[in-house]
Amino acid sequence: MERCVVTLTICTLAGLVLLLATVAGCEASRSEQPDIDRVHTVLRKAYPEYSILKWPDSMRGYRKSPEHFVEDVLFGDFNFDDVTDFSAMLTRAPTEDELLAVPERHREQIQAVGLVVVCEGLVADGPNAEYRCTELSEEKLGGNYSWLDFTQWTMWVDDLIHEENVYNDPRCPVELKARSEQKLLSLVQPIGHCNAFLYPITSGGYGRCEYCAD
Repeated sequence: MERCVVTLTICTLAGLVLLLATVAGCEASRSEQPDIDRVHTVLRKAYPEYSILKWPDSMRGYRKSPEHFVEDVLFGDFNFDDVTDFSAMLTRAPTEDELLAVPERHREQIQAVGLVVVCEGLVADGPNAEYRCTELSEEKLGGNYSWLDFTQWTMWVDDLIHEENVYNDPRCPVELKARSEQKLLSLVQPIGHCNAFLYPITSGGYGRCEYCAD
């Protein structure tokens, strides 16, 4: 887990909302890079119809935590238990039935179905590591218009209490205040100028707090 002092700046570049972080005084991360072959094996078993979404090199430059990526798999201690987890955006071809549910004029634009997953480490890192995978999103026809990141969270939480852009989750102010200045699993969403921060739930899974720029 990293603890840093950061300054966040929101700017717009070519239609994308970028969250730029200036970081100082970080402690070394406890998370180790996972065995990428083991990661592929886990994902093939849990989601056999899907493959890992390949990001173009030009988009990889927008990542705020490139050191937490192996290929297009994001890794880190997302649930703060000192065991490395990983997350990935997955994709598959749409079925005929799924395409029939789309107006004909839009079908040629539908190239994929997207799914975002997280696989939490259950035992120590290494080639024998075990994981429990869950979905962070529903299957999205047309793909997910966001990208994964491991983003430092700094927020004026008192202001957030009065906002309605917390994904209808009343726990967001409390959870985000508790995680202030820590990195959180994130979905950066250029469409709509929103970023979603995902916090672990004790009973399993993740809550979602969405913060939108003006």
